[in-house]
Amino acid sequence: MCGISALISPTPFPARLIEQMTDIIKHRGPDGFGYFHENGIALGHRRLAILDCSESGHQPMHFRDKAVLTYNGEIYNYIEIKTELEKEGYEFHGHSDTEVILAAYDFWQEHCLSRFNGMWSFVLWDRERRKVFAARDRFGVKPLYYWRTPQGLWAFGSETKQFTVLDGWQARLNKPIASEFVATGLHDHTDETFFEGVYQVPPGHSVSFEMSALPQGPRLPVRRWYFLPQDQLELTSEEAAAQVFKTLQSSVQLRLRSDVPVGSCLSGGIDSSTIVALVAGGLSSGSRQKTFSALSEDKNIDESSHIQKIVSKFKTDHHTTTPDFAELWGLLDKLTWHQDEPFGSSSIFAQWKVFELARRENCIVMLDGQGADEQLGGYPEFTGALLADHLRMGRLNAYTREALALSCRSRISLLTVLARTLRAIFPGFATKLQSLSGRRVRPGLWLKSPIRDLHREKALSFGELARYQVQGGHLQMLLRYEDRDSMAHGIEARVPFVDYRFVELATRLPSSLRVNAGVTKSILRSAMRGFVPDAILDRRDKIGFATAESHWVRTHPSLFRAELRQAVDLSAGLLSEQVLRDFEAMLSGRIPYNSAFWRVISFGRWLQVFQVDGTQR
Repeated sequence: MCGISALISPTPFPARLIEQMTDIIKHRGPDGFGYFHENGIALGHRRLAILDCSESGHQPMHFRDKAVLTYNGEIYNYIEIKTELEKEGYEFHGHSDTEVILAAYDFWQEHCLSRFNGMWSFVLWDRERRKVFAARDRFGVKPLYYWRTPQGLWAFGSETKQFTVLDGWQARLNKPIASEFVATGLHDHTDETFFEGVYQVPPGHSVSFEMSALPQGPRLPVRRWYFLPQDQLELTSEEAAAQVFKTLQSSVQLRLRSDVPVGSCLSGGIDSSTIVALVAGGLSSGSRQKTFSALSEDKNIDESSHIQKIVSKFKTDHHTTTPDFAELWGLLDKLTWHQDEPFGSSSIFAQWKVFELARRENCIVMLDGQGADEQLGGYPEFTGALLADHLRMGRLNAYTREALALSCRSRISLLTVLARTLRAIFPGFATKLQSLSGRRVRPGLWLKSPIRDLHREKALSFGELARYQVQGGHLQMLLRYEDRDSMAHGIEARVPFVDYRFVELATRLPSSLRVNAGVTKSILRSAMRGFVPDAILDRRDKIGFATAESHWVRTHPSLFRAELRQAVDLSAGLLSEQVLRDFEAMLSGRIPYNSAFWRVISFGRWLQVFQVDGTQR
């Protein structure tokens, strides 16, 4: 895991540019750095040593005189690929996965991507063909941004802040993206960023071009190299549970490959508990797993009792941290700088504290449970999609059974169940109805101008929703948060649920195996029965690394009010005074708290930290 940078230009440019771009992300790679510069191309690298910590893993790495690579991530199956290439006559001089990528490209060219199981973003300079090849992993675990300067120089980086050191940079607000974020919380769902003119290579995409024909215009001609299968698997519940367990077990074992200590995030929920259980099963005798948790001062969302059940069962070396408001407020500018863009809730701070603690305990690699909810129906909207599917197919008995079971299990009214169904069938209409309610926050009305059509206003089936959430929805946001929080502390975060083998299994299972009788992630609960305590598997609530955000707002209203006021004033006409009126209504109890207030605060801080459109304190 590292930080990368690249510059490509038809005309010469000073070497100091690549050095400055690389130096600004030194937090991503505290173990070393390197540069390459020749004839219109420069590569930079900050190293976090995980595999082959010797000098033979130094980057940018050369392959004979044929190619040079700067790379961020891990190829977990590099040993198997290396063995295959050795049979083809390739010789290796070190033990890093970087060298394997270069050899794989030499042998398979761009088709090498389909051989990799891992997370990556890289820029490769093919010296023989005088061609640039850049690529990103299937689901976007590792970031890759690009920007074309006014002088026509193409810049690539792991973080958007790297472009701020280049000539011609001006931080300009992408108003449609900002508006959609404020109204819906959605971001990272397209190739656009909050910075106008800055784009990301989408997950599962690559780009290649020759130096003699550099692309023109602001966007690169990316192409999709990975397609998520859409056919449905026909498996019994027993067969599916067995495959889920086997695939997850293999995924975790691959992600334990490391030359530095590995730990696990533990929230007390099903997903993180599953990973801790599978790690425990794969450890050598006498080894003790390190686990890390964020606790909450708000007892309504504190998961200490659930966490302790896992710690006791697997006898982990456990460490905890309790985020507090004073520290969050003092670190808000720093958090914003590291995140690069606004973030949707203060839970990012809880995750930050976990990684900070892990680094202090010398755990350089951390396993985390991102991705299970998006694939296996862990969010409330999946139950609505399932119910809507039953109605579309005329399965009235199935709808009635599922609706009653959901109402009973989740302790929600049948009217709420019906509302979920209607929202899944008529998402646009449901949004308009919701805006008419006087008892809830309506962040879409905080905007002075109507936002463009929302990215997803069409009705999706259960299967379509899962594929959307994995490839272009919620998961992309979580992965961005995790990348920035972990790399801020020089930690590599690994996500076993995002192994492409598991994703291709989970997203092709029948919906009835993923959500059944009101039980979300049903197949995962079945697969882990007997390994994870029943008290965890049978949980009905879902919390995660939450903070006492709503409590903090009510106990520090003047601070939040001032931040909201400032955000409205700095928003370049984007936000209206309705934000402040709704805030006062929330404080008086007329409407409930909504994380949209935090989104506005985060947006306002971001405008200042990055001096967007000339904004300064």
